[in-house]
Amino acid sequence: MIWRAPWTDRLERRPDFPGVEGNVAEYIRTDARPTDIVTYVAQIFSRYASELQGICVSHTLSHGRTALLSEEEAVVGTIVARSSQPRKRQDLIAGLREKSDFLVRGVKEELSGDDDVTWEECLQRAWLAFELVIGQRNFGARASFGSL
Repeated sequence: MIWRAPWTDRLERRPDFPGVEGNVAEYIRTDARPTDIVTYVAQIFSRYASELQGICVSHTLSHGRTALLSEEEAVVGTIVARSSQPRKRQDLIAGLREKSDFLVRGVKEELSGDDDVTWEECLQRAWLAFELVIGQRNFGARASFGSL
């Protein structure tokens, strides 16, 4: 069963989209969205966003219940907030970078698949991941998942 993404119209209005799609379309059908692959990529994104949010909560300098690093801070691997305890800040940054790197590597491995996954299917997964998050504002989609 082929599924049409509800965000396709939004994508087609982006000035950079035709160029990206054109390059990808040289290798795979960009209009094909097999439901099983869409579901698989959506599950990977959901887990990624959840784990990234956990990383951002556990590496903030603030102690409030709603304290959270921004997604951008996690992607870049830094903490913008200043602290009277520079050593603590540096330790948190080191932990943030290590855990973010581990998460990104894991997601890339999942999208790439095992040795039995063809490069076409790998590209299809990457394309669907890009389509899934483009234009979204939810945590995990704004700055990072689509670029993995």
